Amino acid sequence: MQAAKTISTVFFERISEKELTILSEIGFDQIPTATSLVAYVAEKYEVSASGIWYTLKKLKKMGMLDFMEKGESYKPLMLTENGKSILRNRTNNAMQYRQVMRAMV
Repeated sequence: MQAAKTISTVFFERISEKELTILSEIGFDQIPTATSLVAYVAEKYEVSASGIWYTLKKLKKMGMLDFMEKGESYKPLMLTENGKSILRNRTNNAMQYRQVMRAMV
């Protein structure tokens, strides 16, 4: 019988590489504004700012992160507990992959 999946595992399986990249760029830090992250990611990955804004809003709707939007009082861009769980899951998977690859050498 297959073990029950955690919420973070289900989200991890359905989240895109682009979304994971943005979560990774935020990390466990507080970013002063979403605008500053959008500018940084757009330049670093040579992608459109509008695409990053779309992905940020989608991740916010999914409950992965939170940030200030027009009309809201100040709050920094940061991952929610769900977003942190996804990021931890990704980190653990990467570490397991490296261990398997080292064992094969």
